[in-house]
Amino acid sequence: MSFNTVNDLSNEHQVVFKRLQALIKPADELEKGTGGLSEIKEFSCFLEKEIILHFDIEEKALFPVLGRMIGTDNGPIFVMLTEHEDLTPKFRELIELSKNLTSSDLDSRKRAVKLTRYIITNLYNHAQKEDQILFPFALNALEPEQQAEVDSAAEKLKISHQ
Repeated sequence: MSFNTVNDLSNEHQVVFKRLQALIKPADELEKGTGGLSEIKEFSCFLEKEIILHFDIEEKALFPVLGRMIGTDNGPIFVMLTEHEDLTPKFRELIELSKNLTSSDLDSRKRAVKLTRYIITNLYNHAQKEDQILFPFALNALEPEQQAEVDSAAEKLKISHQ
């Protein structure tokens, strides 16, 4: 584990931004029926293996510690949790849909495209807010003991997700 889980989460966003950008063309191809299937399925695996864990670390390691400082009933943590509650079911639906997705199933393709585009837009905006607002605050506000608490909780979550 690196010194700071907040930095790790921010670095993971850079990967997410690239993955989302690379998903635009495959979503268009899937909509037209000219390709994109393997990329959407691969992205679904990324959601399942990486993004679900990323959200879990934020929700169970970082947000509780920050929440003791600034609360969770309104403000940035409230907004982030609300967006997680919106995005997570979309992730899970795309993950499930992708397991049996074929180019010949028009209805499933349409739903996968709609979900993918929703995730591209909303996950990008969500990560931007964290990078611009929440993470800078956390890096400035967390005392070393609080950072250690976040790091320890994050490490346990990573082990439990393996």
